[in-house]
Amino acid sequence: MRLAVAQTLRLDCSNGGTTVTFAGAGASYLIVPEFATDQAPFQLVDYSVASGTLAPAVTASRVRAATQLASLRVRPLTAQRAADRYLRERGRELALSRTSRGALQAAPGVISAAPDTIHNFQVLSNFTSGAFATVTARLAYTGTNLLLYVDTLSPSGFTPTQLQTFGQYFDQTLWPIDTTAFGVPSDVDQNGHIIMLMSKVVNADTPSATCATQGYIAGFFNPEDFNGPSDPHSNQGEIFYSVVPDPNGTFSCGHTVADVGFAVPSVFLHELQHLISFS
Repeated sequence: MRLAVAQTLRLDCSNGGTTVTFAGAGASYLIVPEFATDQAPFQLVDYSVASGTLAPAVTASRVRAATQLASLRVRPLTAQRAADRYLRERGRELALSRTSRGALQAAPGVISAAPDTIHNFQVLSNFTSGAFATVTARLAYTGTNLLLYVDTLSPSGFTPTQLQTFGQYFDQTLWPIDTTAFGVPSDVDQNGHIIMLMSKVVNADTPSATCATQGYIAGFFNPEDFNGPSDPHSNQGEIFYSVVPDPNGTFSCGHTVADVGFAVPSVFLHELQHLISFS
C-alpha cells in the first residue's frame, strides 16, 4: 500500500487484527494505535510494527521495549480528569477576575536557573479543600527550555543519569511538540524557562484507596501561579507539577520509575497546552 503526502488511512482491527504493508523507498509514516472512545474497558491490545530492513540488534531492542511497555499498568483516568476540571474552572475564575488581569507580571528571577539551586514552592496538596503544602526542591536538570526541580524529601527513584535523560526528553522532544503547535508560553518570572517540579505532594494528592478504581493524578498545571506576590500560594512562574517514583507506595499509589516514565510525558503535553493557552 502507498499513501500520498499527508494522506491518512483508518484501519479497523475489531475483527481480530489486520496486517498491512506500506511502501518504503524513504517514506515516513505516523502510526497511531488507539481506541477513539472512552466507553471501552481499559485493556492492552498487542500489535507489532516492523521493517524488513531492520538490523537484528535493532529489532531485538524494539521487541524488548514492546515487552516492557506491555508490562506497565494502564491506569483509569477518573482522578486525572477530575483534577483537570477543577483547575480549568479555577483558571476561568482567575482569568475573569480583575485581580488576576492586573497581576500577571511577577517579580523577575523568582525561580532561578543557577546550578544546584534550592527553592521553596507552594504545591496544591488537596483538590477538595484547595490546601497547599510547602515543598523544598533542588534543581536537578537545566535545559534550553525547562528547569527540572525534584522534591528533596522524595523517595529514591531515578539515578542521576536517568534524571538527566528524563529532563532532556521533556526539554528537547516534548517541549517543541506543544510550542510548535500552540506557541510559546509567557515568561512571567523572566528566567527563560518553564519549571517542572516533581514532588511527593503530587503523589499524595491521590488517596491510595482510590488508585485502583479512579487512577491517580500524574501531573497538573495550576493557573494560580500566574498571580502576583499578594497571593501566598502563587509561585509566580510557569510550572508543571509531577509525581515522583515511589515504588513502595509510601505516599499513595506505588509508582516505579517505568510507571512515571510511561504516564507523565503525555500529561505534560496536555498540561503544557493548558499553560500556553492560559498565559
